[in-house]
Amino acid sequence: MPDLTMGANAPITEERGDLVLKWPAEAGSLDCSAFLLSAVGRVRSDDDMIFYNQREDADASVRLSSRNEGGNARFAFDLRRVPRDVDRVVVCVTVDGAGRTMEAFAGLEASFGRDPSAIRFRPDLRGAREAALRVVEFYRRGGGWKLRADGQGYNAGLGPLARSFGVDVEETEPVDPAPAPRPRAMPADDRHLGHSDEGTDGLERPMVFDVQPADVAVALRPVSRPAGAAVLERGATQELTLSNAIVQAPIRATLSWSSRQGGGEGRARPLRLRLGAFYEMRNGLRGALQEPDVQQAPSGDDLMKLVSTDGPGTDEQSIVVAPGRMSEIDLLHFYAVLDGPSTWRSSHVEFTVIVPGVAPVAMEVPKPDDGSSCVLIATLRIDGALATLRHLSQPAIDQQMLDTTMEWGVRWRYPGRT
Repeated sequence: MPDLTMGANAPITEERGDLVLKWPAEAGSLDCSAFLLSAVGRVRSDDDMIFYNQREDADASVRLSSRNEGGNARFAFDLRRVPRDVDRVVVCVTVDGAGRTMEAFAGLEASFGRDPSAIRFRPDLRGAREAALRVVEFYRRGGGWKLRADGQGYNAGLGPLARSFGVDVEETEPVDPAPAPRPRAMPADDRHLGHSDEGTDGLERPMVFDVQPADVAVALRPVSRPAGAAVLERGATQELTLSNAIVQAPIRATLSWSSRQGGGEGRARPLRLRLGAFYEMRNGLRGALQEPDVQQAPSGDDLMKLVSTDGPGTDEQSIVVAPGRMSEIDLLHFYAVLDGPSTWRSSHVEFTVIVPGVAPVAMEVPKPDDGSSCVLIATLRIDGALATLRHLSQPAIDQQMLDTTMEWGVRWRYPGRT
């Protein structure tokens, strides 16, 4: 009977079974929901949200068979019936009632399967200030399924949680927000989680970020854009012709952002980001650069370097590909991740690729939904004298989810920690 710690996973041996959620009955009610997500972490349609008003998906693969019955809820899973274009199923809970948090439900347990082989997860909710929680997720791996202990919290209710997965949720009467979350220290024994086949050893889950509305008075300063830059819209591609002279020159990819600061109650936290890149070489080598957290490159390699500059009201980070090395690269993925307790709100973010001899290409990065701490911005594929740049701006809940979706195999650590 494997008991999972946060971030760990276990293989599923039975494709039919019940996921049972239990919590102290005296704590009250939880709204339980499940979301069928595609490979990009979004629902295909609103029909992929399973909750009290829609208790089964169209393929009868997930069914909410009971809810809020004396501190119990049950989902019936038939993983054989999950559509092929569904990559994962995330099970969540939200507090039923304004002003309450998940701390009241300490003792919550999720279990799947039958004893003695049942998989269990008990998230640590001591001091939790969130109003919603991603409990576990079922995801495809190697032709089968695995169950991961999630434990990611949200400072909002069911509506914002559903919107973060792409569900079109109608606005309801406003309610008092839950208190702002504070980061919870993880026990020392839980700071190295996951399994080697997932490439997540050393994973620490991101903090829950403050998403309270900002009452700000300082004007948002626009991000400077290179003169003559072509604007690439989200979802569009642009081909760049590379001469031999260009390939021998340094290539620069720059993430720039600005944000409001201050406010009557000091609630607006300036945006802080880290730019990262995952690369695939023509010789088969793979690696990533995101200082100071990730630098998985061959020892002594000078393929790329990261440059940071700070200015009044604006910040930027650049990744520069060393001269003469561009021809060795097959594919580059550029992403941004929140650094510390900041928020995407009241901010402007742009990403620019500058290739010498070619007009710069600029991309405005849309603000992700609350709860997303990472954005896959763009890909750059090099094929001889032709480079194809694609603007994605695809949000992800965290780096682990992005890594799992893209199958990079990077060993993530929380920004700034050793």
